[in-house]
Amino acid sequence: MKSLEAKSPPPASFSQPRFLFAVFAICFCMLFLELLYPKFFYFLKIYPGFEMVLVAVNMLGLAAGGIYGYLWPRSALATRLFALGFALSIGLSLVTTLYWQDPRWIIAVLVLPFFFGSVVIAEAFIAAPPSRVYAASLLGSGLGILAIFFLLEPLGGEGCILLVTALAAVAAVSLPGRPLIRTLAGLWIIIFAALFTVQVLTDRFDLIKILPRTYQYPGITAQVGSDALKLTDARLLATRWSLITRVDAIQGDYSTMMSCFPQGLPATESPDLRELRETYLTPINLYYNNEAFTPAAARGEVFSALPYLFLDRPSVLVIGPGGGADLAKAFFHQAREVVAVEINPGTVEMMRGPLAQATGQVYNRAEVHTLDGRTYVHWADRKFDLITLMFAELYIAFPNSQVFIENYLYTVEAFEDYFRHLNDQGFIFIVKPLAEKKGEPSQLLRLTTTAFEALRRLGVERPQDHIVVSGMRCALPFFEGGKLLIKRTPFTAEEVSRIAALQTDPFYMVAGPGLAVSPADDPFRQFLESPDKKKFYDSYPLDVTPCTDNRPFFYIFDRDLPVHRQFYSTFLKLAAILNLIPLALIFLLSKKFLRPAYYPPLLFFIALGAAYMFLQATMIQKFNLYLGSPTYSLAVVIGSFMVFAGLGSGLAGRLSPRGAIVGVILIPLLLLGTFLLLPRYLELTFSPHLGSRIAAALLFLAPLSFCLGLPFPRALAGVKARFSERDAAFFYSVDAAVAVIAVVSSILLSILLGFNALFLITIAGYALAALLFIFTPALNH
Repeated sequence: MKSLEAKSPPPASFSQPRFLFAVFAICFCMLFLELLYPKFFYFLKIYPGFEMVLVAVNMLGLAAGGIYGYLWPRSALATRLFALGFALSIGLSLVTTLYWQDPRWIIAVLVLPFFFGSVVIAEAFIAAPPSRVYAASLLGSGLGILAIFFLLEPLGGEGCILLVTALAAVAAVSLPGRPLIRTLAGLWIIIFAALFTVQVLTDRFDLIKILPRTYQYPGITAQVGSDALKLTDARLLATRWSLITRVDAIQGDYSTMMSCFPQGLPATESPDLRELRETYLTPINLYYNNEAFTPAAARGEVFSALPYLFLDRPSVLVIGPGGGADLAKAFFHQAREVVAVEINPGTVEMMRGPLAQATGQVYNRAEVHTLDGRTYVHWADRKFDLITLMFAELYIAFPNSQVFIENYLYTVEAFEDYFRHLNDQGFIFIVKPLAEKKGEPSQLLRLTTTAFEALRRLGVERPQDHIVVSGMRCALPFFEGGKLLIKRTPFTAEEVSRIAALQTDPFYMVAGPGLAVSPADDPFRQFLESPDKKKFYDSYPLDVTPCTDNRPFFYIFDRDLPVHRQFYSTFLKLAAILNLIPLALIFLLSKKFLRPAYYPPLLFFIALGAAYMFLQATMIQKFNLYLGSPTYSLAVVIGSFMVFAGLGSGLAGRLSPRGAIVGVILIPLLLLGTFLLLPRYLELTFSPHLGSRIAAALLFLAPLSFCLGLPFPRALAGVKARFSERDAAFFYSVDAAVAVIAVVSSILLSILLGFNALFLITIAGYALAALLFIFTPALNH
């Protein structure tokens, strides 16, 4: 067992600047991939919710690499081989995701780049001052996040991953070593640089064109973009990548969509039926992340009776205009003002450019804002006669997945914002699936309960008098749609009668003031008529309780969270096999457990690893609405944590013990101040310009992020001096292993308790770490 405690001198052949550059380059590539991979996996549709695993996969690989770095006798040759393996495994993961469908195999392959990279980082922590290594890793990570901001749109996801694969090999070349290794790394750079050049010049490796697999929705042959391109005469008109999502415009014959109505549609030409034909027979569809969500407004003419039945030349706000159908409706009904809020800049660019003529210039005729709809409404100083949310589903960065499952468009506070921005006789109009989850109403019913609660909070005595619900029969249950119309003032009996008269087959009334058209056991009728709402919520098979900004998980209806528990269980098993069991064996076999001095540092790194991941999750949410996109929030928050913490890490080794204690104590104090003061700060600094909001966010985050860079390298240097150099790799692995569990735990905890409770847990975690740092001399060297 002595080998587990042996101290090995740093590899003499390593140049510290080159070693630190290798760490910088590896961390740059890893964070770049961490943001890029989710878009690939949702696009490839490997497994529902698979994108949820990617951050945890990263941490699994980091922890496993640290364990290996602790156990394996160090040599310059081995470290260079792992640096080369990092680059080679990225290329392997790219090929694997295209041609294999087994998620277990894909997870194993995806762990490899992070594992290989982590071995090199662990060796750096052993061989070099931790503060310098940590600074290099954080700065590389931060610049990796910034790079994807600027490179994804012009290069596309395909070009980015080819480029980062070539850059990864630079880490291996930077380390001096045997000519064969450097030659292989150089050859890898040349190959992928050439592939990158081919992609930029010819778009040869476009995912939607080369994807080999076929996905079939029952009865629908064009729901997935890569399948739609296989249809006769289909062609790709345009593609745009952005941090929000990839958008493809595909022209083709979409008559198969009419299989939703096997008996055909009635011959009557009601406005709603004309709209239905326009929607299902449009020649152009927009595909978001390879899935059809919105038709393009053919010729810019889309007919609709609802919600324009009671509006004369209205002022209209369209949240999530997508392909422009709602804009076309507004112009057809001679709206005096049309404001569109679209979160995806790729959609705006496409609709104003290559699709402008085909869609009647609807985007060029409207006032368009590129940000989150809730962000716009919350800070807007104008009112509207109509607010519509038809294609707002697309506001989720990864629709129907378990990443960014929060949605602030459909919370009680969101509806309060909508009502405040309606004129006296204004309407809110939302289209959602009617019966989707387990055959029971879920999305539309939860919207109804949320709108009801918002009206109640605003002092409305009978919220049910403000709500009308209608549905559309469809042969395919997942395409059965529903419409929710909410009025600021109560509906009159005449208005309800006029709406009901328009509901000819396949449309029908579900609920409305004074109507008893649905069965007594209809959930909409039960909810609206129930005097005890809590009793209704408890008895309904799905969770349709109103969402709030603290718990904005609109799309989670299963009370026992089976998907999240399954992933949590899966990653606990993986973490146990790859991380926890090996760490426990090291702790036992090396007889560390017999040394009481090991326990405070162990608890310190456990608290630090968990608190840091919880902090990332909560801070991303707190800046979500302010920055107007969960993706922007992720990039700004994590980028700030990395860059400013990297600067703080560079200072960590130079501080006196007392100065280090002050810096660590500041962290929970700054977090407490953030919890109390951040909402007011965001209100005061809001600007319609994204650049100004990003600058204000960075200004707020900088002091906290700087302090976050102090405790980890300082403590790691302490354990190296107190125990052994190799213990730096051990505690580095402990921190990463805890982060694996914290990543998936943060999702469960935020769903069950809310983000505010998770933030308080984060403060407690950093307070515990600060106390341990103060009273454990080994941590403050």
